[in-house]
Amino acid sequence: MLKVFVPSHKRPDAPLFKIAKGLNIVLQHEEDVEPYQKANVNNHNIIYIPELRGLLDARNWILDQPYEWILMMDDDASEIKKYGNKNNYSKKKFNYIITWDEFIIDLKKLVLILEKNKIGLAGFKSYTTFNENNLYFIDDQNLYNITTIKFFRAYLMNKYLLKSKNFKFEGYPDDGENGQKALCEDSDLLYWCSANSVKKAIINSHCPYYYEEQESTVWETHNYKKEMLRLAYIWLLNKYKDYPNIRKDIVQVLFYFHKDYYNERKRFR
Repeated sequence: MLKVFVPSHKRPDAPLFKIAKGLNIVLQHEEDVEPYQKANVNNHNIIYIPELRGLLDARNWILDQPYEWILMMDDDASEIKKYGNKNNYSKKKFNYIITWDEFIIDLKKLVLILEKNKIGLAGFKSYTTFNENNLYFIDDQNLYNITTIKFFRAYLMNKYLLKSKNFKFEGYPDDGENGQKALCEDSDLLYWCSANSVKKAIINSHCPYYYEEQESTVWETHNYKKEMLRLAYIWLLNKYKDYPNIRKDIVQVLFYFHKDYYNERKRFR
Protein backbone atom coordinates (compact mmCIF):
# COMPACT_ATOMS: atom_id res chain seq x y z
CA MET A 1 0.00 0.00 0.00
CA LEU A 2 1.18 3.52 -0.88
CA LYS A 3 0.55 6.49 1.42
CA VAL A 4 1.60 10.13 1.05
CA PHE A 5 2.87 12.01 4.11
CA VAL A 6 3.79 15.69 4.45
CA PRO A 7 5.43 17.11 7.59
CA SER A 8 4.44 20.78 7.79
CA HIS A 9 4.62 23.87 10.00
CA LYS A 10 3.11 27.38 9.64
CA ARG A 11 1.98 26.75 6.03
CA PRO A 12 -1.76 25.92 6.09
CA ASP A 13 -2.12 27.39 2.58
CA ALA A 14 0.95 25.68 1.10
CA PRO A 15 0.72 25.03 -2.68
CA LEU A 16 0.71 21.23 -2.38
CA PHE A 17 -2.41 21.25 -0.22
CA LYS A 18 -4.35 22.93 -3.04
CA ILE A 19 -3.39 20.53 -5.84
CA ALA A 20 -3.34 17.25 -3.89
CA LYS A 21 -6.07 15.14 -2.33
CA GLY A 22 -6.11 13.01 0.80
CA LEU A 23 -2.64 13.85 2.08
CA ASN A 24 -1.52 12.84 5.55
CA ILE A 25 -0.29 16.16 6.97
CA VAL A 26 1.80 15.72 10.11
CA LEU A 27 1.80 18.60 12.62
CA GLN A 28 3.60 18.90 15.93
CA HIS A 29 2.62 22.41 17.09
CA GLU A 30 -0.77 23.00 18.66
CA GLU A 31 -1.06 26.47 17.15
CA ASP A 32 -0.98 24.89 13.67
CA VAL A 33 -4.00 22.64 14.13
CA GLU A 34 -6.87 25.12 13.75
CA PRO A 35 -5.42 27.04 10.74
CA TYR A 36 -4.71 23.76 8.90
CA GLN A 37 -8.19 22.43 9.63
CA LYS A 38 -9.80 25.65 8.39
CA ALA A 39 -7.73 25.63 5.18
CA ASN A 40 -8.43 21.94 4.51
CA VAL A 41 -10.59 21.83 1.38
CA ASN A 42 -9.22 18.67 -0.25
CA ASN A 43 -10.03 16.05 2.35
CA HIS A 44 -6.55 15.89 3.84
CA ASN A 45 -5.91 13.93 7.01
CA ILE A 46 -4.59 16.41 9.61
CA ILE A 47 -2.46 14.48 12.13
CA TYR A 48 -1.35 16.30 15.28
CA ILE A 49 1.41 14.56 17.27
CA PRO A 50 2.45 16.84 20.18
CA GLU A 51 5.17 14.41 21.29
CA LEU A 52 7.25 15.13 18.19
CA ARG A 53 10.24 17.41 18.60
CA GLY A 54 11.16 18.68 15.18
CA LEU A 55 11.49 17.57 11.58
CA LEU A 56 13.62 14.49 12.26
CA ASP A 57 11.09 13.24 14.79
CA ALA A 58 8.30 13.81 12.27
CA ARG A 59 10.09 11.92 9.49
CA ASN A 60 10.92 9.01 11.78
CA TRP A 61 7.32 8.88 13.04
CA ILE A 62 6.14 8.71 9.42
CA LEU A 63 8.60 5.91 8.72
CA ASP A 64 7.08 3.94 11.61
CA GLN A 65 3.59 3.94 10.07
CA PRO A 66 2.27 0.57 8.80
CA TYR A 67 2.55 1.10 5.05
CA GLU A 68 4.98 -0.64 2.75
CA TRP A 69 5.55 2.33 0.43
CA ILE A 70 5.67 5.90 1.71
CA LEU A 71 5.87 8.98 -0.50
CA MET A 72 7.24 11.81 1.62
CA MET A 73 6.84 15.28 0.13
CA ASP A 74 7.57 18.88 1.04
CA ASP A 75 4.51 21.12 1.16
CA ASP A 76 5.62 23.65 -1.47
CA ALA A 77 5.06 21.55 -4.61
CA SER A 78 2.81 23.59 -6.91
CA GLU A 79 2.22 21.15 -9.78
CA ILE A 80 3.14 17.69 -11.08
CA LYS A 81 4.60 17.32 -14.56
CA LYS A 82 4.74 14.18 -16.64
CA TYR A 83 7.38 13.63 -19.32
CA GLY A 84 6.92 11.70 -22.54
CA ASN A 85 4.62 11.43 -25.53
CA LYS A 86 1.20 12.86 -24.80
CA ASN A 87 -0.21 11.07 -27.85
CA ASN A 88 1.07 7.93 -29.45
CA TYR A 89 1.32 9.44 -32.93
CA SER A 90 3.99 11.99 -32.05
CA LYS A 91 7.65 11.26 -31.42
CA LYS A 92 8.15 14.67 -29.85
CA LYS A 93 9.12 14.50 -26.19
CA PHE A 94 7.67 17.13 -23.86
CA ASN A 95 6.14 17.61 -20.44
CA TYR A 96 2.64 18.47 -19.35
CA ILE A 97 0.83 19.03 -16.07
CA ILE A 98 -1.20 16.13 -14.70
CA THR A 99 -3.77 15.94 -11.92
CA TRP A 100 -3.04 14.52 -8.50
CA ASP A 101 -5.25 11.50 -9.21
CA GLU A 102 -3.29 10.78 -12.40
CA PHE A 103 -0.03 11.12 -10.48
CA ILE A 104 -1.09 8.59 -7.83
CA ILE A 105 -2.31 6.12 -10.48
CA ASP A 106 1.06 6.36 -12.26
CA LEU A 107 2.98 5.99 -9.00
CA LYS A 108 1.14 2.81 -8.08
CA LYS A 109 2.19 1.32 -11.42
CA LEU A 110 5.78 2.44 -10.88
CA VAL A 111 5.81 0.93 -7.39
CA LEU A 112 5.24 -2.49 -8.96
CA ILE A 113 8.38 -1.99 -11.06
CA LEU A 114 10.33 -0.79 -8.02
CA GLU A 115 9.25 -3.87 -6.06
CA LYS A 116 10.22 -6.19 -8.91
CA ASN A 117 13.70 -4.66 -8.97
CA LYS A 118 13.98 -4.59 -5.16
CA ILE A 119 14.45 -0.80 -5.04
CA GLY A 120 14.47 0.74 -1.56
CA LEU A 121 14.49 4.43 -2.46
CA ALA A 122 13.27 6.37 -5.50
CA GLY A 123 13.61 10.08 -6.19
CA PHE A 124 12.09 12.17 -8.98
CA LYS A 125 13.31 13.63 -12.23
CA SER A 126 14.47 17.24 -12.32
CA TYR A 127 14.82 19.43 -15.40
CA THR A 128 17.40 17.18 -17.04
CA THR A 129 17.09 13.49 -17.75
CA PHE A 130 19.34 10.45 -17.92
CA ASN A 131 17.49 8.50 -20.60
CA GLU A 132 14.01 8.02 -21.98
CA ASN A 133 13.06 5.14 -19.71
CA ASN A 134 10.59 5.55 -16.86
CA LEU A 135 13.25 4.58 -14.33
CA TYR A 136 16.97 5.27 -14.09
CA PHE A 137 18.77 2.83 -11.80
CA ILE A 138 21.55 4.51 -9.88
CA ASP A 139 25.18 3.46 -10.12
CA ASP A 140 27.01 4.30 -6.90
CA GLN A 141 30.11 5.11 -8.93
CA ASN A 142 28.39 8.26 -10.15
CA LEU A 143 26.58 9.63 -7.12
CA TYR A 144 27.37 13.29 -7.74
CA ASN A 145 25.16 13.61 -10.82
CA ILE A 146 22.36 12.01 -8.83
CA THR A 147 22.50 14.45 -5.92
CA THR A 148 22.31 17.35 -8.35
CA ILE A 149 19.15 15.81 -9.84
CA LYS A 150 17.66 15.94 -6.34
CA PHE A 151 16.56 13.29 -3.97
CA PHE A 152 15.11 16.19 -2.03
CA ARG A 153 11.57 17.38 -1.38
CA ALA A 154 9.89 14.21 -2.65
CA TYR A 155 10.92 10.57 -2.50
CA LEU A 156 9.38 7.10 -2.40
CA MET A 157 10.62 4.75 0.30
CA ASN A 158 10.20 1.02 0.68
CA LYS A 159 9.59 1.30 4.40
CA TYR A 160 9.99 -2.39 5.27
CA LEU A 161 13.22 -2.73 3.34
CA LEU A 162 14.74 0.36 4.99
CA LYS A 163 13.57 -0.59 8.47
CA SER A 164 14.93 -4.13 8.03
CA LYS A 165 18.38 -2.51 7.83
CA ASN A 166 17.67 -0.25 10.84
CA PHE A 167 17.44 3.00 8.92
CA LYS A 168 16.64 6.12 10.94
CA PHE A 169 16.50 9.73 9.74
CA GLU A 170 19.41 11.82 10.96
CA GLY A 171 20.42 15.38 10.13
CA TYR A 172 22.56 18.32 11.17
CA PRO A 173 22.24 19.75 13.72
CA ASP A 174 20.31 17.12 15.64
CA ASP A 175 18.16 19.62 17.52
CA GLY A 176 18.59 23.27 16.49
CA GLU A 177 15.49 25.05 17.76
CA ASN A 178 13.27 22.26 18.99
CA GLY A 179 14.59 20.00 16.24
CA GLN A 180 13.27 22.11 13.37
CA LYS A 181 16.61 23.12 11.93
CA ALA A 182 17.85 19.71 10.89
CA LEU A 183 19.48 19.75 7.46
CA CYS A 184 20.56 17.17 4.87
CA GLU A 185 18.41 14.35 6.23
CA ASP A 186 17.43 13.66 2.62
CA SER A 187 21.04 13.58 1.41
CA ASP A 188 21.87 11.37 4.38
CA LEU A 189 19.08 9.01 3.30
CA LEU A 190 20.62 8.68 -0.17
CA TYR A 191 24.14 8.16 1.18
CA TRP A 192 22.91 5.72 3.83
CA CYS A 193 21.30 3.62 1.10
CA SER A 194 24.60 3.51 -0.80
CA ALA A 195 26.54 2.60 2.35
CA ASN A 196 24.07 -0.18 3.16
CA SER A 197 23.68 -1.64 -0.35
CA VAL A 198 20.08 -0.51 -0.78
CA LYS A 199 19.15 -0.09 -4.45
CA LYS A 200 18.07 3.37 -5.62
CA ALA A 201 16.34 4.78 -8.69
CA ILE A 202 15.22 8.03 -10.29
CA ILE A 203 11.62 8.16 -11.51
CA ASN A 204 12.36 9.64 -14.90
CA SER A 205 8.79 10.16 -16.05
CA HIS A 206 7.48 12.59 -13.43
CA CYS A 207 8.62 15.76 -11.71
CA PRO A 208 6.98 17.62 -8.81
CA TYR A 209 7.57 21.33 -9.50
CA TYR A 210 8.36 23.47 -6.47
CA TYR A 211 7.65 27.10 -5.76
CA GLU A 212 11.16 28.35 -5.10
CA GLU A 213 10.06 31.61 -3.49
CA GLN A 214 8.07 29.92 -0.72
CA GLU A 215 8.96 31.69 2.53
CA SER A 216 10.94 29.56 4.94
CA THR A 217 9.31 28.80 8.27
CA VAL A 218 12.67 28.10 9.89
CA TRP A 219 15.63 29.88 8.29
CA GLU A 220 16.10 33.61 8.85
CA THR A 221 18.14 34.34 5.71
CA HIS A 222 19.31 32.51 2.61
CA ASN A 223 22.98 33.07 3.53
CA TYR A 224 22.45 31.61 7.01
CA LYS A 225 20.81 28.54 5.55
CA LYS A 226 23.65 28.18 3.02
CA GLU A 227 26.22 28.29 5.81
CA MET A 228 24.30 25.67 7.79
CA LEU A 229 24.13 23.48 4.66
CA ARG A 230 27.89 23.73 4.35
CA LEU A 231 28.28 22.61 7.97
CA ALA A 232 25.79 19.81 7.35
CA TYR A 233 27.89 18.46 4.49
CA ILE A 234 30.98 18.56 6.71
CA TRP A 235 28.96 16.46 9.16
CA LEU A 236 28.13 14.05 6.32
CA LEU A 237 31.77 13.93 5.26
CA ASN A 238 32.73 12.73 8.73
CA LYS A 239 29.83 10.28 8.96
CA TYR A 240 30.75 8.57 5.68
CA LYS A 241 34.53 8.92 5.90
CA ASP A 242 34.99 5.19 5.32
CA TYR A 243 33.08 5.17 1.99
CA PRO A 244 35.27 6.58 -0.83
CA ASN A 245 32.50 7.07 -3.43
CA ILE A 246 30.23 8.86 -0.97
CA ARG A 247 33.11 10.91 0.42
CA LYS A 248 34.11 12.01 -3.08
CA ASP A 249 30.58 13.15 -3.80
CA ILE A 250 30.34 15.13 -0.55
CA VAL A 251 33.66 16.86 -1.21
CA GLN A 252 32.42 17.93 -4.64
CA VAL A 253 29.29 19.39 -3.05
CA LEU A 254 31.42 21.24 -0.51
CA PHE A 255 33.61 22.56 -3.30
CA TYR A 256 30.49 23.91 -4.94
CA PHE A 257 29.68 25.80 -1.73
CA HIS A 258 33.04 27.50 -1.38
CA LYS A 259 36.37 27.64 -3.20
CA ASP A 260 38.20 26.97 0.09
CA TYR A 261 37.33 23.31 -0.37
CA TYR A 262 39.47 23.02 -3.52
CA ASN A 263 42.31 21.41 -1.56
CA GLU A 264 39.91 18.92 0.00
CA ARG A 265 38.62 18.02 -3.45
CA LYS A 266 42.15 17.36 -4.70
CA ARG A 267 42.91 15.11 -1.72
CA PHE A 268 40.04 12.73 -2.43
CA ARG A 269 40.37 12.41 -6.18
